[in-house]
Amino acid sequence: MLRTSAGLIRLDELSGSGPQGPAGPQGQTGQTGAAGADGADGADGNVDTSQFYTKTQADVLLAFKQHLISSTSGAGTEVWDSTNNMVRRLVAGTGASLSLDANGNIVVTATGGGSGGIPSTIAEFTSSQILHKVPTRCNLGLTVANTLVADYINTGTCRANYFMGNGTSDVSLLGVNSSSLSCTDVLGVSSVSARCRTGQEGCLIATSTANADLCFQNPSATRNIRLTGSTMSFGDVASPALTLSDTAVSILKNTSVSGNLGCSHFVSSSADVQGPDRKSTRLNSSH
Repeated sequence: MLRTSAGLIRLDELSGSGPQGPAGPQGQTGQTGAAGADGADGADGNVDTSQFYTKTQADVLLAFKQHLISSTSGAGTEVWDSTNNMVRRLVAGTGASLSLDANGNIVVTATGGGSGGIPSTIAEFTSSQILHKVPTRCNLGLTVANTLVADYINTGTCRANYFMGNGTSDVSLLGVNSSSLSCTDVLGVSSVSARCRTGQEGCLIATSTANADLCFQNPSATRNIRLTGSTMSFGDVASPALTLSDTAVSILKNTSVSGNLGCSHFVSSSADVQGPDRKSTRLNSSH
């Protein structure tokens, strides 16, 4: 027994101590409670991919981590940065441009201007030639494998297998061709040619005037062997000492003979002949 304010109660009469009775009727629905806190991301089925790599991205990064691409061998600028796993950009310098051809190859092209800071007013670099626009000096020499074209060359020593005049006859140092050196001067054009043919075995001097001279000059005098028409003269061109034509030889100056003078045919209208005894004999007739 248990004493309560209501009196004595048997212990077997307390709630829960006896057999469970039948369920009571359903009560009314209560009010909606307050919203709970947001659950963890992904509970709604949507994932924020901005903070994660895709499988393809992860595969590429893992492959690059293995240093499958490398440019450590050979000289030159490294386009691939093996340390940072990145491709460096190529930047074109002055006078050049970069492009890709149809196969994706990198093409470096000269733009026709200067190069390496050289203004185009000094030199131009193209795919076919290097054009120098100012006098150029080569202190250690200049070696040209193919062709050198110049309006004027001033050099201490020039060695070449072949020269070709600009707009003139060929000039060959090895005698490959019948060649000549020519110039245009005050009186006209003259040329010197190396020849080896019948009647011209040696050197040929030709002019566009009536005279052709072989000149000898020192600091005090100039003397010539001159061809005028078919007559040659020797000595001073203004007063030659000897003339030679196809039919006669004329001695125009006093002549000294230390030995005997023999002539198969002598013609003179007036001449003084001085013998070994220093005596003169005047010849007034033909002998």
